[in-house]
Amino acid sequence: MSTSSNQLPISVVVNVSVATPQTGATEYNTSNIAIFSRDSYGPTFGTGSYKIYLSASQVATDFGSSSATYLMALQIFSQQPNILNNQGYLVVIPFLTAAQDQQVLVGFNGNPASGNFYIAYNGVSNITSAIAHGATASTVQTDLQSLTGISSATCTGSILSTTGLSINSEVSGVGHPFTVYNQYLWTVSSANATTGAVYSDSNGNDHTVQLTIAGQTTLTTASPSGVSGTVPVSGTLTKVSGTGDTTITYSAWSTLSDSNSNPITISLTVVVPGSTNETLDQAILRTQSQVQYFGVMANEVPPSQTYLTAAASLIQTLNKIGFFTSFTSADVQTGGLLASLASGGYTQSRAVPYLETNSANQPYTSLEYMASYASELLSVNYGGSLTTITMNLKSLSGVQADPGLTTTLYNSCQSTGCDVYANIQGIPKVLISGANDYSDNQVNLQWFAGAVQVAYFNALATTNTKVPQTENGINTIKAAIQQVCQQAVSNGFVAPGTWNSPTYFGNPALLTANIAQFGYYIYSSPIASQLQSVRVQRISPLIQIAVKYAGALQSGSAIIYINQ
Repeated sequence: MSTSSNQLPISVVVNVSVATPQTGATEYNTSNIAIFSRDSYGPTFGTGSYKIYLSASQVATDFGSSSATYLMALQIFSQQPNILNNQGYLVVIPFLTAAQDQQVLVGFNGNPASGNFYIAYNGVSNITSAIAHGATASTVQTDLQSLTGISSATCTGSILSTTGLSINSEVSGVGHPFTVYNQYLWTVSSANATTGAVYSDSNGNDHTVQLTIAGQTTLTTASPSGVSGTVPVSGTLTKVSGTGDTTITYSAWSTLSDSNSNPITISLTVVVPGSTNETLDQAILRTQSQVQYFGVMANEVPPSQTYLTAAASLIQTLNKIGFFTSFTSADVQTGGLLASLASGGYTQSRAVPYLETNSANQPYTSLEYMASYASELLSVNYGGSLTTITMNLKSLSGVQADPGLTTTLYNSCQSTGCDVYANIQGIPKVLISGANDYSDNQVNLQWFAGAVQVAYFNALATTNTKVPQTENGINTIKAAIQQVCQQAVSNGFVAPGTWNSPTYFGNPALLTANIAQFGYYIYSSPIASQLQSVRVQRISPLIQIAVKYAGALQSGSAIIYINQ
């Protein structure tokens, strides 16, 4: 009998491959604080646009121990607890002092196949010639360089790409005054109009004449991309201002359109605002994609209402919390600088004045109070049990009670949404105001929103196969969100209670019952009711979440009954 030495591999029977876990997003850290600084720094800081610190001594090495940046860092790391309690860090970001080029993106909601458009800089009188729908970036760049104030402008990208055109230009002291216009060509009957004249159509859209005509039958205007309504196919243009016929009758018009003759909408997005001396909102826009930070503050008192409003408006759109201080009593009174945060609805920006009037100590004591307050407020580790806090009646390390706080000013701060550091029977304590919502509500809510976003993303991103577009698939996502809701109950942000909001969704009875039993309710519309046009885009049904704040007890009254 003969034997064979040939052997078959085991894989002809069993084949094994390894599916490695997919990578998800990391949890958003609400304990990372950014100080935007105008202090000078030494060569040890390096050449980067920011630097991360885990101790105040590291900041002293770079900025010096007498700098406002160091004094704020010292207070941040001196609090117990502080941002290190949640593995946070301090990032210091120097403001730009030199002129900063501005960058804007010109986007198109479709592929232009016909028509023209214009780009103006610092007013309609400084406008390019008509830019054709198929113009290259180099052609657009040449047109831009002919405008006053941006002779060195550059342009990249493509009109036909999904990202559109990117324009970089030097600053001429006017910020970022680009405007984009579609070109409208009107068929008219022997009209007269002068460049700059403004005409309104019957739907209220204003159109600015771009080329003087005298008896011609074609009128050229540049209409802003964000018109107030549909432009009628035919009708009458009525003069609003300038020189020309009082009314002009037209029988047709054309504009930048796609291959199906649908008008193209042009958008303009400011990526980096131009500046000759960078402001806080500009610095945030410049750096938010470079390094993660949640708390935002500058080592200066807001120099103007414009500065404060611009920064607070931006922060309100982001998953961040801003802190602003002042030592001027007028700023905390109705109509004042810090009071404008509450009156403007800027709930994600916190007013923390320190009203000491000793000029030898200011603005340092105000900045130190702001830094101390922010560090303790943002020290919460949301992964723990009953870890959420209120700043009310907290004592801060290294900060004396505000000697400038009178009863009158305290009452003003209570009504204008300012959190102060008071002397209560010899004990320094923070007293917070709910006029601009409570600071802990806002921080907790931003944590919750960020955690839900990460959980939703990871439910989609960490599967080695897919999340099916079925009820089981939606339940996978809802289960991930439910874990965040349960953690919100564990850390004390959310608690069972009575739903007394007039807003209901899903099954009202279930909403009420779930809030009473769990403190939260998660609902999604049935997958079967999804429109086919939405389903083919693989978009999940809307998931709605209701939560009940646990709140906090901060003051109260008691009655003593005596029986003799």
